[in-house]
Amino acid sequence: MLKKKITKFIALLLVCSFCMAGCGSKSVDNNKKVDMKKLQESMLGSVDGLDKLEVKVSSDSDAKDTFAILCDMDYDRVDEFFYAYASDAEADEIAVVRLKDKSDVAPLMEKLQKHVDQRVTTFQEYEPKLVSVIEKAIITRQGVYVAMIIGEKNGLVQKEFEKCME
Repeated sequence: MLKKKITKFIALLLVCSFCMAGCGSKSVDNNKKVDMKKLQESMLGSVDGLDKLEVKVSSDSDAKDTFAILCDMDYDRVDEFFYAYASDAEADEIAVVRLKDKSDVAPLMEKLQKHVDQRVTTFQEYEPKLVSVIEKAIITRQGVYVAMIIGEKNGLVQKEFEKCME
């Protein structure tokens, strides 16, 4: 219980620090649009096995419903997204959301942290050995882009995200 509270506290501190510090010189200009298809391919190609994930994108006919699985943010605030997830009992999940407004970044990061917390709870019951992978999830941002990365090699995927944002 204490570990969960500490994890939530640290996540909240990270969200606050991102909001206060901004992204520095490496951040994406809010007006710059990164090609989401190329970003998706780069991130999923950065680690062996991620290319096997199921992928949903904002151009799908059921995009609004898919996004609701990820979080409960108003879909009208989203410009574009992709969401890749394991269809089997694995923990891997990667989502990148381009928001319409920078003021929605911190709220989205909080909602994605709730998604991670829910995944921890689910996996505690069904696949306890993968809980530590989910607990190490990365939620990061560059400009109006927010990424959630869950996986054994999430640091490599994060580096690819950051590289694509330069």
